[in-house]
Amino acid sequence: ECIGIEPENYSIDGNWIILDVSSFNTSSFSAYGTVDAMPDLEVARIRNEPDYAIRGRNFTIIPTIRNNGWSDVNNSEIEFLLDGVSRENKTLSILLTSELDVLFTWVPINDTYNITIRADPDNSINETDETNNELSYSIAVFEESSFTNSTLGANVTVVSSGSVSVDVTNVSDPSNSTFGFGSNGSIGRFIDFAANDTFESAIIMIHYNESELGNISEDSLALYYWNEDHGSWVRCMNTGVNTAENYVWAIVDHFTVFGPMGRLKSDLTIDISDISFSNPNPASGETIKIYATFHNEGLSYVNNIEIELLIDGYSDEGVKHLALSSNESVTVQFEWNASSGKHVLTFIIDPNDLVDESNETDNWADVVINVFDVIHEDISTGWNLISTPLQPENTSIGSVLSNLTGRVIATTYNTTAGVWYISDSNSINNTLYEMVAGRGYWLYSDHDQNLSIQGYEPEFKDIDLYTGWNLVGYNSLESKAVNLALSSLNGTLVVNTYNPHTKIWEIYNSGGLSFLNTLYDMAPGRGYWLRSEYNQTWVYSSL
Repeated sequence: ECIGIEPENYSIDGNWIILDVSSFNTSSFSAYGTVDAMPDLEVARIRNEPDYAIRGRNFTIIPTIRNNGWSDVNNSEIEFLLDGVSRENKTLSILLTSELDVLFTWVPINDTYNITIRADPDNSINETDETNNELSYSIAVFEESSFTNSTLGANVTVVSSGSVSVDVTNVSDPSNSTFGFGSNGSIGRFIDFAANDTFESAIIMIHYNESELGNISEDSLALYYWNEDHGSWVRCMNTGVNTAENYVWAIVDHFTVFGPMGRLKSDLTIDISDISFSNPNPASGETIKIYATFHNEGLSYVNNIEIELLIDGYSDEGVKHLALSSNESVTVQFEWNASSGKHVLTFIIDPNDLVDESNETDNWADVVINVFDVIHEDISTGWNLISTPLQPENTSIGSVLSNLTGRVIATTYNTTAGVWYISDSNSINNTLYEMVAGRGYWLYSDHDQNLSIQGYEPEFKDIDLYTGWNLVGYNSLESKAVNLALSSLNGTLVVNTYNPHTKIWEIYNSGGLSFLNTLYDMAPGRGYWLRSEYNQTWVYSSL
C-alpha cells in the first residue's frame, strides 16, 4: 500500500510499485520500489438454485470468491457450514483481481438453516484484509404440493411454508369479449386457480392441443393473468411454452384466472403483380430500378423481416430488412445492372422462414425478363452482305428492319432446297418473312443508313453446313482470324464476303496459297458465302 497517494496514481506489477506523479505540480516521472504484493480473498456474494429451498429436494449454494489482491492464490480452501457445522470443503486457485464461483449442493430437511461460507478458513494465506473472508445468511425450507385437474389439463405445484390446498376450475373469459391484446390471441381456455392460504411461489402448467391454436403461433405461447384492478390481461413475468409436451407454464406468486395466449400469425406475401420496372425492356449494361411491394395480410405486426432479390438463383443486393404491421404493404426499391440474356428474378420475403405464418406458400414471386443487346450495322447504298450475331427479339422481317427507311430489299439462300427467299419493301409478293441469327442476308438500301438490331445471344450458336455453298452469318460478338474461326471444320473451305464500301469481294481459301487470301478476319454483322466439301457442323466454341 502507498500511504498518502491516491490509488489512481500508482500501480503494482508483481513485486514492483510504479508511481506516476505527473499530477503533483512537478515534472512527470515514475518512481520504483519493491513491495510484497499479497492476495485478498473475499466472499463477494452468494446465490441459490433454485430460489427456494424445498424439503427433500437438492438445493445448491453458489458463493462467488473474489481475489481483490495483487497476487495469485493457489489451492485455497473454501468451507461450507450449516448451522455452524462444517459440511464440505473445496479447493480452488484464483488469479489476482479475478473471481470464481463454487458450488455446494445438499438436501435440506429441517425448517431453517444458517449458511456460512468461509474463504481460507485456517488463515493459511497471508492477505491484505482478513476481515472479508466470511459471509452468512439464513434460509427457510418450504414444502412443495401439487394439484391436478386432468379434465382441464391443468396442474399447479405450490411452494409454501405451511399446508396449502388449491382449487382448479374452468371459467369464462373475464373480459367478456374475444381476446385482443396487441398482436396476440387466446386459445379460448381460462382457468381459475384459488388457494386457501398464502404461499411463496407456484408453477402453473396448462396443457393444450395443437388443434386449439388456430392462427396462433405455437412458439409464442405464454400464460397471461387477469388483472382485476385494471380489468385487463397481463403477461406473466416468468412464462414459456414446452412445444414438445404441449403445455404453457408460468412461475407466479399469486393466483387469479390464467389463460394461454400467443402471437397471432402473420401472412407475408408478394405476387408477380406487385413488381414493376423503371424500364421493363432494358438493354444490356443498363441500370434499372425495380419496385417490389411486400404485404402482411396476417393479424400480427412483424419486425426485422428479411427480404431478398435473387437473380438467376443468386442474391443480388444481399438481405434487406423491413417491418410490417397487420394489413400493411411496403414498396422496396432494388437496382440491377442488366446483363444480356434471359433472367429469372425471384423476390422473396422471409427467405429463411424465420417468421411463423399462417401460409408459407406465398412468400415469393418469379419474374422472367429478357435483356437485349443492341448492335448497329452501317448499311451502304446498294447491296450489303450482312448477318445478325444476335437473335432478334422479334424475328419478323418488318420488325428487324423497322428502323430503315426508303426502299429495302432482303434476300437469303437455302442451300438444301436451292431456293432464294426475298422481301421487298415495295412488293407484296414476298417469300422471306424473318431474319435470324446464323444466316447470311443480302440487303439492298437506296441510301446510306444505319441498321439497329435488338436481341440476345442465341442459345444455340452452332451452324449446320451442307455440301456446296452456304449463305451464313457469324455467331459471335467478337472478330476472329478466319483460320481460328473455322477450326472446327474439316476439308477445304472457301469463304467469300462482299465489302460494300470498296465494292470488292474478299476471299479466303484454306487449300490455296495463303498470300492470295484477302479475307483475314470474320466479324460480327457480316454475311459470308461458305463452301464446304460435305455436310458438317460449324461449332460455336471455335468462333
